[in-house]
Amino acid sequence: VPPVVTDPNHNPLNVLGLYSANGEIRIVTNPNDPATFNLDIHAVMMAGSRGDGFRSRIYNVNWNATPVRGMIRHIGGSIMEYLGVTGVMNAAGQLIRGYGNDARYDRRMMRGFVPPYFPTTRLYEVQGVGLAGVRPVWREGAP
Repeated sequence: VPPVVTDPNHNPLNVLGLYSANGEIRIVTNPNDPATFNLDIHAVMMAGSRGDGFRSRIYNVNWNATPVRGMIRHIGGSIMEYLGVTGVMNAAGQLIRGYGNDARYDRRMMRGFVPPYFPTTRLYEVQGVGLAGVRPVWREGAP
């Protein structure tokens, strides 16, 4: 049962976590398949990597070659540095390639509800401080 994002009191006890340790979560479609369909994802997705998640992303591999598919309807959470391209719209806002996006945040995550065995941490420490105006480098702290 997906959470009802408009109801802050809806609290289903199921949750799915999708984790990729290579820095990418790829949506792969066959560009020659003429089928139009929506892709429903009810999960917290994390595109991580060892060390820094620099350039981590979630994207449609064939975004520019795929005919209009429909919408990616995502209820959950996304943890990555970049939201990669999933589709292309024209100047009027009409989808002309790939998927459109409809992402809704799962409020349960704000209350500490996480997928089982999902990589989490609540401890952070500054690893290094750069020049003025440059963000400090953070890493997971030891308990």
